[in-house]
Amino acid sequence: MHTDLEGKCAIVCAASRGLGKATALALAREGASVAICGRDAAALDAAAADIARAGSGHVLAIPADLSRAEDIDRLIRDSAARLGGIDVLVTNTGGPKSGPFETLSDDDWRGAIDSLLMSVVRLSRACVPHLRARGGRHWSLANPGKRTCARRYPGQLRGARIHTHGPGRGTERGGRGARRHEP
Repeated sequence: MHTDLEGKCAIVCAASRGLGKATALALAREGASVAICGRDAAALDAAAADIARAGSGHVLAIPADLSRAEDIDRLIRDSAARLGGIDVLVTNTGGPKSGPFETLSDDDWRGAIDSLLMSVVRLSRACVPHLRARGGRHWSLANPGKRTCARRYPGQLRGARIHTHGPGRGTERGGRGARRHEP
């Protein structure tokens, strides 16, 4: 597959395993340098080694808890400084605590909101200036909230292309109009 990712710099969140790691591997195989983050430093280092073997670009592993604003700020700042900029942001996040509805506490719900919603808001807000500066892209995996944000605040996201991948339809918005991606 031919893409325009050769020499680009990407951040992939929650990339120590699963969908995040698969995404980081795919970007690396296409020639992108990749910064990955996750909470488990040992798993993150193992994933970084796998990704480095698969691609031609630089791989940077940054332990981070995306429910913490200070970790997000450090992730974006260090990634931009060490990779030379940011062209792609993949806001993959882990899911909420599982269990029967009636057993989940308010703290469980606050944790889910911080993990699934606020992490994407904080990542996007911190990264949009970098993406704009380089004409970059933002992919939000399994997160329908980004589609709503793109519809409600298109002017504020102008200059950064947004891709939403998850259940249902996705939309790409940016300076070149909008394209729909059907499942």
